[in-house]
Amino acid sequence: MTDELIKKVKAWLDSQGYPLEMRVARYFQNAGFRVSSSEYYLDPDEKKPREIDVIASLEKIERK
Repeated sequence: MTDELIKKVKAWLDSQGYPLEMRVARYFQNAGFRVSSSEYYLDPDEKKPREIDVIASLEKIERK
């Protein structure tokens, strides 16, 4: 890859919010959450697939 192409790809990624998405996912992971990125679901109103950037879940275990 040329330096110019690398710069263009980086500029495009920066403009799309991708770096923020990855930082958010990493922060959740570091805090102990299970994380998945770029999940899709079917929009019930428009019947079109939509993307969810980050899903984070945490299982709470109750001790007796």
